[in-house]
Amino acid sequence: MVIVALICDGPNCNRVMLTELGASLDPSTSRPFFHSPSGKKVYVMLDVAHMIKLVRNTFANQRSFIDREGDVVKWVYLEELEALQQTEGLRLGNKITRAHIYFQRQKMTVRLATQLLSSSVASAIDFCNKVLHMPQFQVSRKNNFLYGCARYRYRQLKKTSQSVF
Repeated sequence: MVIVALICDGPNCNRVMLTELGASLDPSTSRPFFHSPSGKKVYVMLDVAHMIKLVRNTFANQRSFIDREGDVVKWVYLEELEALQQTEGLRLGNKITRAHIYFQRQKMTVRLATQLLSSSVASAIDFCNKVLHMPQFQVSRKNNFLYGCARYRYRQLKKTSQSVF
């Protein structure tokens, strides 16, 4: 058996272990590998599903964060979108439900986190803001996390000549 990668979650004990092995996930000194006793590179990475759930949990607990551009991104946008879709009885091209907003009994369900932080949710918020001009969605759209997802997905769709809406 040849080991090519080591995947772990992010607690300090795991980061210390990676450092002891000679790897570093610090962006300034990134060295995402260590050498095995046989001399082969073993790449290290954090468990993506776990990291997405941590982002969602932190976002929900803190209720907002400030993006790189200094814009405030609020959890209430997600709550408002879910409430609007529930009231109107339709979804704006996303899968967000009450289970996504009140996820605490299902914290380990990756699907709830990835769908909540998806480009389709960002696009729905953007649609409510720019097309429907709904005041609860009047947010700055420079470069926040959710909008970044939508812009990335748009570029990918544009490359394959598919439409966004």
